[in-house]
Amino acid sequence: MLKRLDATLTAVATALAAQQGPALPPAPEEQPLLCAKQVAKRLSVSVRTLFRLIDRGVLPQPLKSGHKLTRWGTADVAVAIERMRQQP
Repeated sequence: MLKRLDATLTAVATALAAQQGPALPPAPEEQPLLCAKQVAKRLSVSVRTLFRLIDRGVLPQPLKSGHKLTRWGTADVAVAIERMRQQP
């Protein structure tokens, strides 16, 4: 009886998975692009300090699309953070 119940539950789970629509969008921390507030939060600094670090060359320049849209690649930020950790 347990085998039949297990098989039924597996079949139901498979059917539900097949019926689901597209996957949910990734959580904000998993997105490939980050806004200034998200980058500043990862660094534990203010947004103004974030831009000061960019001006000094400590952090990479953002990607710009249009006049107002400014984003950083998650991987670029992770590399910059690792580089800052390695500096004495």
